[in-house]
Amino acid sequence: MHPRFLAVTSSLDDKLNELLASKPLAFGQLPTTMPRAGVYLFTENEKHLYVGRSNRLRDRYFLHCRPGSRQNQASFAYKLTREGLGIQGASYVAGPQTRSGLAATSSFVEAFTAAKFRIQQMVLISTE
Repeated sequence: MHPRFLAVTSSLDDKLNELLASKPLAFGQLPTTMPRAGVYLFTENEKHLYVGRSNRLRDRYFLHCRPGSRQNQASFAYKLTREGLGIQGASYVAGPQTRSGLAATSSFVEAFTAAKFRIQQMVLISTE
């Protein structure tokens, strides 16, 4: 096994434990001293639903739940919306199942807006 790969993977358990031990934050509680980059986790009712990594943690968090965020910016909300509407698989061919096609339907827009609000109610855990 490549030494660099081994070095990275051998620390994953410790990194996960560090993330899970971090203080959970509610919407509006992000500290101004929050690190610029890191890993974050959205949790709802003590169930971990989404993990991401960003070089701009604070900005990325708000893109997930800002009312004006589009489908390509609020990827977690987009995923929740597709699941909630029972839309399986992604479509990369032009048509009604693409991101732009879905965004043109009122039912998707309504569910997408609700998903972003739902994310605001979730707890955020991030590395420090």
